[in-house]
Amino acid sequence: MSNKLAILVPTCNRPETVREVLHYSATYLKNNGVDIYYYDSSETSLTEEMIREMNDQKYDNVHYIPVLDSLSYGEKIDLLFSRYGIEKEYDYIWPMKDRVICNEKMLRIVLSRCDGEADVIISLGLGDIYEGDRCDLYSPVDLYRLFGKQTTSLETVIYNTNTILNGYKFGECEAAPSHRKNFWQFDVLYRRLSLLERPVIGIVSKADAYNINTSEKVESYWSEKIFEVWIEEWIRENFELPDIYSKDKLFVIKDTASIMELLGNYKRFEKLHSQGMFNFETFKKYEGMWEYVTNIPVDELRKLSLS
Repeated sequence: MSNKLAILVPTCNRPETVREVLHYSATYLKNNGVDIYYYDSSETSLTEEMIREMNDQKYDNVHYIPVLDSLSYGEKIDLLFSRYGIEKEYDYIWPMKDRVICNEKMLRIVLSRCDGEADVIISLGLGDIYEGDRCDLYSPVDLYRLFGKQTTSLETVIYNTNTILNGYKFGECEAAPSHRKNFWQFDVLYRRLSLLERPVIGIVSKADAYNINTSEKVESYWSEKIFEVWIEEWIRENFELPDIYSKDKLFVIKDTASIMELLGNYKRFEKLHSQGMFNFETFKKYEGMWEYVTNIPVDELRKLSLS
């Protein structure tokens, strides 16, 4: 018998982050019948030991799955999509970063939508913007145009295992080029949706329903290659998506890359400059591409790179 929903979390060397998340959420996850699985590639046993302590405290909804530390980001998502190490069957899986968890209100609104009708569910912490707290889209092109930026975040999309992930097998990511591996959940989402005749895309949003981040401030592992990832790989990823998305590709590329946390913040460029990561050589390398990924005037970037 299938369970409605499981949360799947890749983690590595962050036992205190996992502890904080579970201290906050384990009880209401259990009370709502939701299992959470940690795919751990840590160098120590601290995360496993902490989860075993949770199990001893009767939290049988918290699970530990060891994985190799040599796997790329995309290959770890590959494990999640293939439900590696999971004996139960679930109607939906919800991948999340280890420093993120839905609050109980968001969990309940997502669960109310896990009725098997939607091929994917998009959880938006934007407040009560839809009548009845939900709406449906039936075109992947509409999803791409409206929420392409949001769906780059791992925790935004919940996947129906019987439709959108039907037949998914571990190893699909192995032979993919790096630009696809680094955006694997995004790539799988839009490629697989394009193959469905009339996909049902459930959008859920409600006042005070949101995902929270832990108190630990974690720098993305992509930070040291931010330009390679968010210019070279991000642009290539989008342009290699199926042609149905073509008219919106330039918009989604810039709408995403130009957010403040990425390439939309001048102060971030100043920090990267002080770290030696943004210099005139970098500016020249991407000189014809800045206008496609940021709203910061090119002349300002040139001046900064020369300073």
